[in-house]
Amino acid sequence: MEQVERSHYKEKIDKNSTIKFEALDSRILSKVIKVIKRNRESIKKIEKLMKNCIPTLEEQNQMYLKGANNRNLIKKSR
Repeated sequence: MEQVERSHYKEKIDKNSTIKFEALDSRILSKVIKVIKRNRESIKKIEKLMKNCIPTLEEQNQMYLKGANNRNLIKKSR
């Protein structure tokens, strides 16, 4: 097992080439976990917003039909 020491964490490389990080200081590890949790929460919020913003296929069809209908009405009125 190959070990590389860094300033804040130890990096262990196993034979099956997976990298594991062991924090030398528990405070650093807790900060890393907080950042990861915050990122996950923000990603979930963004996904929710995206779901609300992006119209479904049916909504897209309805909007297209409304637009086509409006264009036809404009052409007829001229």
